[in-house]
Amino acid sequence: LNLAKNHFLQVDSILHVFEKKFGPYPFYEDGYKLVETPYVGMEHQSCISYGNQYMKGYLGNYPQDIDFDFIILHETAHEWWGNSVSMKKKKDMWIHEAFATYAEALYVEEMYGYDKMLIYLNYQKIRIKNVHPIISDFHLDTDMYYKGSWILHTLRTVLNNDALWYSLLKGLQSEFKHKTLNTSMVIKYIEVKSGVNLESFFQQYLFQAELPIFEYFFQEINNKTFLHFRWQAFSGDFDMPLLAKINNARYSWIYPDAEWSKIELIGISTQEFSINHDLFLIEENKLR
Repeated sequence: LNLAKNHFLQVDSILHVFEKKFGPYPFYEDGYKLVETPYVGMEHQSCISYGNQYMKGYLGNYPQDIDFDFIILHETAHEWWGNSVSMKKKKDMWIHEAFATYAEALYVEEMYGYDKMLIYLNYQKIRIKNVHPIISDFHLDTDMYYKGSWILHTLRTVLNNDALWYSLLKGLQSEFKHKTLNTSMVIKYIEVKSGVNLESFFQQYLFQAELPIFEYFFQEINNKTFLHFRWQAFSGDFDMPLLAKINNARYSWIYPDAEWSKIELIGISTQEFSINHDLFLIEENKLR
């Protein structure tokens, strides 16, 4: 009992951060409870099963000093994503797990700082398989968790407007509180509120197993170096912008699509060119 009283003090900060990011806790009338169980954990409306043995991280495993109790954090995120905003069908389960897993990163950003959030996201990234589509009646791996988290992280980068991003997260919670929804409803809501056509983005990341591939090569013309680039993706309409080092070693936006484009490298060598992989979930392929 004394161990639990001390260990569960972190619930206050978790609920505070999630209310800040997603809006009011959805079940004030029911309260909030942690109930010790012989298995590691499970979300239930207002009553979380807890079996992480009062350890930091997940049964003692965590990156660097990012040492919150994973089960308390993840299952509490499900009070918003899963217990309040709920999927209509099993194939839409990413709505529960991707948002709850991404919520972990947002908590890290709030409590540990932005750079630690990137470390935590890369800790999630190594678990991504890219073997099966996320939208499926048969969830054969954990990509709806970790890849789903990175899809949301990538979308935040692409929208490039944090005020808009957090309004979308809160808006989904207020619009669909205590309701069920499907993937198309999530996509439509985000598109309408952001004013951005994201059909090819979600088609690539949710309905295909493979990641989009950024293809590129360099060409020397009259003592100038040009970057040629394009997307190799499922949809010919895929045109996600990227942050790349093309100018004096600073990251700048480039806008690849299915057709070859080129841009001059200014103040950097071809060896210094890079894509910011901390902000995008992609593969890259240098052709020559």
